[in-house]
Amino acid sequence: MTKAKILLLAATLFAGSAGVALAQPVGKMRGKPVSVTGTVQHFTLTPFGAIVGLQLSNGAQVLAPPFMSTQIAYAVKLGDQVTVQGVAMGAVTRALRITDATSHQSVTLPKRPFRHHGAAAATVQGTVVSLINGPRRMHFGVMLKNGTQLALPPAAFDDAALRGLLKPGAQLVASGAEHASALGTVLKVQQLGADSSHLTAVTWPHGYHGHAGWHPKPAAQ
Repeated sequence: MTKAKILLLAATLFAGSAGVALAQPVGKMRGKPVSVTGTVQHFTLTPFGAIVGLQLSNGAQVLAPPFMSTQIAYAVKLGDQVTVQGVAMGAVTRALRITDATSHQSVTLPKRPFRHHGAAAATVQGTVVSLINGPRRMHFGVMLKNGTQLALPPAAFDDAALRGLLKPGAQLVASGAEHASALGTVLKVQQLGADSSHLTAVTWPHGYHGHAGWHPKPAAQ
């Protein structure tokens, strides 16, 4: 057997021993492989209501691509214990496989893209309990005490007029496009302030919908 064939056989055996836990090679994702277990406290949603992650009761935050939304909704329920296999990316874990201990179902990266749905204008107020984290030390919104999520562009957290409101314990009022479903309520914020009389406009980059890094790349031509 040639040296090339030996190396190919070894690589094949290694890939097989790794199982199906990882939906894509970890080495290309620039993160440390991790396994996180906890109880699902909240779903993290895009401004259009798609699931893009989980917040666990132990404080762990998990990211998932929006085109996994339907599969996650069927397999995972609030209050269930889950095990997430993925890669560590700063304060969050990027999910490659989610296994629900209650439903005994697992979700891996699907191929079908998620389709956005409409939203209605709304105003909400509440207390910030946590930031919604993303990779590369970015934030994509905040979670309010009542479970409503406020979706925000990462640049909002660097805006001097807004960042004082975007921290745990802060009281705020926000208006924008709301999407409510059985999964939760998310508001794509257009205005934000300490009260309804002092609102600051939130600027969204053109074509940006939140958690943009999770959208699938176009196929090579």
